[in-house]
Amino acid sequence: MLIPKTLVTHVTTQDMDIIVDKCTDRSPEAKGSSLLRFLGKALQSLAIYPGTKWCGAGNIAKNYSDLGMARSVDMCCRDHDHSQDNIPAFGTSHGIENSRFYTMTNCADDKKFFSCLIDAGDVVASSVGIAYFDVLRTKCFKYGYPTTCTKLNPFRMLLLRPPCKKLVEDKSKPKAWSVVYPPNFLEAFINKKKKTVWRRK
Repeated sequence: MLIPKTLVTHVTTQDMDIIVDKCTDRSPEAKGSSLLRFLGKALQSLAIYPGTKWCGAGNIAKNYSDLGMARSVDMCCRDHDHSQDNIPAFGTSHGIENSRFYTMTNCADDKKFFSCLIDAGDVVASSVGIAYFDVLRTKCFKYGYPTTCTKLNPFRMLLLRPPCKKLVEDKSKPKAWSVVYPPNFLEAFINKKKKTVWRRK
């Protein structure tokens, strides 16, 4: 699709820098390429869920208290982003190697994040939860007894479910750090909504 010439305005690099500086609340006297910084922030914002500043790859918040329009969901993401016990992408901790391109978090923090999104209960919360837990299948790590799978999920790929339907702790073995699949977020979200609807009737 071609843009009509009447809609195109030609500007100099200097004019564009002034526009970008105004858009980013940056002083024109500040050093560095404002255009490159603006483009970097624009690309990062594409990886942030709409209506939030903390949900996605990194964050676009100006400070800790800067939240998007979806405040309750953004608070969930912000708290999860500040989890202390995590393994960076391609890093190692607790004898666990994280070969994923995203940070792996302690299961206790992922559980808080999961519950926070369920409690937020809106469309943004469900979208973020489904993306994080069901689509990306973001694993977490915990210290405890090793588990054995006693029942597989036959349609796990189609239903976005973990490969194992039932895990049993093996208390005959010593406790150790292990990687855990997340529960199905969509299923939990729907069950919570059903319970809420039934309570109203």
